[in-house]
Amino acid sequence: GINVVVFLLISILGLWLQLGQSLVMLDVSRGRVADYGRIFAAASFLPSAIGAWLIRYSLLGLVVLAFAGIPSGLAYLMTGELETPIFVGLVGACLGAVPFFVLMLGFSMAQLLVLDQRCGPWDAVVTSWQITQGNKITLLLLGLVVSAISVIAFIVGVLALCVGLIFTMVGAAAFGFLAQVVAYMCMTGQPMVIPEVNAVRA
Repeated sequence: GINVVVFLLISILGLWLQLGQSLVMLDVSRGRVADYGRIFAAASFLPSAIGAWLIRYSLLGLVVLAFAGIPSGLAYLMTGELETPIFVGLVGACLGAVPFFVLMLGFSMAQLLVLDQRCGPWDAVVTSWQITQGNKITLLLLGLVVSAISVIAFIVGVLALCVGLIFTMVGAAAFGFLAQVVAYMCMTGQPMVIPEVNAVRA
Protein backbone atom coordinates (compact mmCIF):
# COMPACT_ATOMS: atom_id res chain seq x y z
CA GLY A 1 0.00 0.00 0.00
CA ILE A 2 2.82 2.39 0.85
CA ASN A 3 4.54 1.57 -2.44
CA VAL A 4 1.35 2.35 -4.35
CA VAL A 5 0.93 5.69 -2.57
CA VAL A 6 4.58 6.62 -3.17
CA PHE A 7 4.28 5.63 -6.85
CA LEU A 8 1.15 7.77 -7.28
CA LEU A 9 2.76 10.77 -5.57
CA ILE A 10 5.90 10.49 -7.71
CA SER A 11 3.78 10.14 -10.86
CA ILE A 12 1.72 13.23 -9.99
CA LEU A 13 4.88 15.19 -9.17
CA GLY A 14 6.44 14.14 -12.47
CA LEU A 15 3.32 15.13 -14.39
CA TRP A 16 3.23 18.52 -12.64
CA LEU A 17 6.86 19.22 -13.60
CA GLN A 18 6.25 18.03 -17.18
CA LEU A 19 3.34 20.44 -17.48
CA GLY A 20 5.49 23.24 -16.12
CA GLN A 21 8.28 22.54 -18.59
CA SER A 22 5.75 22.54 -21.41
CA LEU A 23 4.49 25.95 -20.24
CA VAL A 24 8.04 27.33 -20.47
CA MET A 25 8.53 25.81 -23.93
CA LEU A 26 5.25 27.29 -25.14
CA ASP A 27 6.55 30.71 -24.07
CA VAL A 28 9.91 30.11 -25.77
CA SER A 29 8.28 29.06 -29.03
CA ARG A 30 6.20 32.24 -29.00
CA GLY A 31 9.21 34.48 -28.50
CA ARG A 32 8.42 35.40 -24.92
CA VAL A 33 11.07 35.77 -22.24
CA ALA A 34 11.52 32.39 -20.59
CA ASP A 35 10.26 32.52 -17.02
CA TYR A 36 11.62 29.37 -15.41
CA GLY A 37 9.39 29.95 -12.41
CA ARG A 38 6.53 28.74 -14.60
CA ILE A 39 7.93 25.22 -14.26
CA PHE A 40 6.17 25.21 -10.88
CA ALA A 41 3.05 27.09 -12.04
CA ALA A 42 1.00 24.25 -13.55
CA ALA A 43 -0.88 23.10 -10.44
CA SER A 44 -4.20 24.47 -11.72
CA PHE A 45 -3.92 22.25 -14.80
CA LEU A 46 -3.25 19.07 -12.85
CA PRO A 47 -6.88 17.81 -12.47
CA SER A 48 -7.56 17.98 -16.22
CA ALA A 49 -4.10 16.63 -17.06
CA ILE A 50 -4.56 13.68 -14.68
CA GLY A 51 -7.99 13.01 -16.20
CA ALA A 52 -6.55 13.07 -19.73
CA TRP A 53 -3.70 10.80 -18.60
CA LEU A 54 -6.16 8.28 -17.14
CA ILE A 55 -8.28 8.28 -20.31
CA ARG A 56 -5.24 7.84 -22.56
CA TYR A 57 -3.77 4.95 -20.62
CA SER A 58 -7.15 3.29 -20.05
CA LEU A 59 -7.67 3.18 -23.83
CA LEU A 60 -4.11 1.92 -24.36
CA GLY A 61 -4.69 -0.67 -21.64
CA LEU A 62 -7.80 -1.89 -23.48
CA VAL A 63 -5.66 -2.48 -26.58
CA VAL A 64 -3.16 -4.53 -24.54
CA LEU A 65 -6.03 -6.44 -22.92
CA ALA A 66 -7.72 -7.16 -26.25
CA PHE A 67 -4.60 -8.31 -28.09
CA ALA A 68 -2.57 -9.98 -25.34
CA GLY A 69 -4.39 -10.24 -22.00
CA ILE A 70 -7.66 -11.88 -23.01
CA PRO A 71 -6.19 -14.30 -25.60
CA SER A 72 -3.46 -15.48 -23.22
CA GLY A 73 -6.01 -15.86 -20.42
CA LEU A 74 -8.27 -17.96 -22.63
CA ALA A 75 -5.29 -20.04 -23.72
CA TYR A 76 -4.44 -20.73 -20.08
CA LEU A 77 -8.03 -21.74 -19.29
CA MET A 78 -8.09 -24.14 -22.25
CA THR A 79 -4.66 -25.72 -21.76
CA GLY A 80 -3.78 -25.22 -18.10
CA GLU A 81 -0.15 -24.76 -19.14
CA LEU A 82 2.11 -21.72 -19.00
CA GLU A 83 4.00 -22.08 -22.29
CA THR A 84 0.98 -21.69 -24.59
CA PRO A 85 -0.44 -18.56 -22.89
CA ILE A 86 3.01 -16.93 -22.96
CA PHE A 87 3.34 -17.69 -26.69
CA VAL A 88 -0.19 -16.42 -27.38
CA GLY A 89 0.51 -13.29 -25.34
CA LEU A 90 3.71 -12.57 -27.27
CA VAL A 91 1.98 -13.05 -30.63
CA GLY A 92 -0.89 -10.84 -29.47
CA ALA A 93 1.55 -8.16 -28.29
CA CYS A 94 3.25 -8.17 -31.69
CA LEU A 95 -0.10 -7.88 -33.48
CA GLY A 96 -1.27 -5.15 -31.11
CA ALA A 97 1.91 -3.07 -31.36
CA VAL A 98 0.70 -1.13 -34.41
CA PRO A 99 -2.69 -0.04 -33.01
CA PHE A 100 -1.04 0.62 -29.63
CA PHE A 101 1.52 3.04 -31.11
CA VAL A 102 -1.07 4.64 -33.42
CA LEU A 103 -3.26 5.42 -30.40
CA MET A 104 -0.29 6.54 -28.29
CA LEU A 105 0.84 8.98 -30.98
CA GLY A 106 -2.73 10.13 -31.56
CA PHE A 107 -3.18 11.01 -27.89
CA SER A 108 0.30 12.53 -27.44
CA MET A 109 -0.85 16.18 -27.65
CA ALA A 110 -3.53 15.91 -24.95
CA GLN A 111 -1.46 17.52 -22.18
CA LEU A 112 -0.50 20.46 -24.38
CA LEU A 113 -4.17 20.99 -25.26
CA VAL A 114 -4.97 21.05 -21.54
CA LEU A 115 -2.29 23.70 -21.03
CA ASP A 116 -2.74 25.82 -24.13
CA GLN A 117 -6.46 25.64 -24.80
CA ARG A 118 -7.68 24.68 -21.34
CA CYS A 119 -9.46 21.61 -22.67
CA GLY A 120 -11.14 19.20 -20.31
CA PRO A 121 -9.78 15.65 -20.09
CA TRP A 122 -12.02 14.05 -22.73
CA ASP A 123 -11.90 17.06 -25.08
CA ALA A 124 -8.10 17.07 -24.86
CA VAL A 125 -7.87 13.41 -25.86
CA VAL A 126 -10.41 13.74 -28.69
CA THR A 127 -8.85 16.96 -30.04
CA SER A 128 -5.37 15.41 -29.84
CA TRP A 129 -6.60 12.53 -31.99
CA GLN A 130 -8.05 15.00 -34.49
CA ILE A 131 -5.00 17.24 -34.87
CA THR A 132 -2.60 14.31 -35.22
CA GLN A 133 -4.45 12.90 -38.23
CA GLY A 134 -1.92 12.58 -41.04
CA ASN A 135 0.96 13.45 -38.70
CA LYS A 136 1.57 10.18 -36.87
CA ILE A 137 4.53 9.08 -39.01
CA THR A 138 6.13 12.50 -38.46
CA LEU A 139 5.54 12.22 -34.71
CA LEU A 140 7.04 8.72 -34.71
CA LEU A 141 10.15 9.93 -36.54
CA LEU A 142 10.41 12.90 -34.18
CA GLY A 143 10.23 10.55 -31.21
CA LEU A 144 12.99 8.40 -32.68
CA VAL A 145 15.20 11.47 -33.23
CA VAL A 146 14.63 12.69 -29.67
CA SER A 147 15.37 9.19 -28.34
CA ALA A 148 18.59 9.03 -30.36
CA ILE A 149 19.68 12.43 -29.03
CA SER A 150 18.92 11.26 -25.47
CA VAL A 151 21.05 8.15 -25.95
CA ILE A 152 23.93 10.20 -27.39
CA ALA A 153 23.61 12.70 -24.51
CA PHE A 154 23.75 9.83 -22.01
CA ILE A 155 26.86 8.35 -23.64
CA VAL A 156 28.58 11.75 -23.76
CA GLY A 157 27.74 12.30 -20.08
CA VAL A 158 29.14 8.91 -19.10
CA LEU A 159 32.31 9.48 -21.14
CA ALA A 160 32.76 12.77 -19.27
CA LEU A 161 33.28 10.63 -16.15
CA CYS A 162 29.59 11.15 -15.30
CA VAL A 163 30.30 14.79 -14.37
CA GLY A 164 28.39 16.06 -17.39
CA LEU A 165 25.64 13.45 -17.22
CA ILE A 166 23.17 15.73 -15.45
CA PHE A 167 23.76 18.59 -17.87
CA THR A 168 23.53 16.44 -21.00
CA MET A 169 20.35 14.68 -19.88
CA VAL A 170 18.68 17.93 -18.79
CA GLY A 171 19.58 19.42 -22.17
CA ALA A 172 18.23 16.39 -24.02
CA ALA A 173 15.00 16.49 -22.00
CA ALA A 174 14.56 20.21 -22.69
CA PHE A 175 15.07 19.58 -26.40
CA GLY A 176 12.45 16.82 -26.28
CA PHE A 177 9.88 19.11 -24.67
CA LEU A 178 10.62 21.89 -27.15
CA ALA A 179 10.35 19.51 -30.11
CA GLN A 180 6.94 18.32 -28.91
CA VAL A 181 5.72 21.89 -28.43
CA VAL A 182 6.93 22.91 -31.91
CA ALA A 183 5.14 19.88 -33.41
CA TYR A 184 1.98 20.83 -31.51
CA MET A 185 2.08 24.42 -32.73
CA CYS A 186 2.63 23.30 -36.31
CA MET A 187 -0.33 20.91 -36.14
CA THR A 188 -2.62 23.56 -34.62
CA GLY A 189 -1.50 26.20 -37.12
CA GLN A 190 -0.10 28.59 -34.52
CA PRO A 191 2.66 31.04 -35.48
CA MET A 192 6.05 30.57 -33.87
CA VAL A 193 8.67 33.22 -33.20
CA ILE A 194 12.21 32.20 -34.11
CA PRO A 195 14.45 35.22 -33.41
CA GLU A 196 17.32 34.11 -35.67
CA VAL A 197 15.03 33.59 -38.67
CA ASN A 198 13.26 36.90 -38.07
CA ALA A 199 16.61 38.70 -37.85
CA VAL A 200 17.70 37.24 -41.19
CA ARG A 201 14.40 38.27 -42.79
CA ALA A 202 14.76 41.83 -41.41
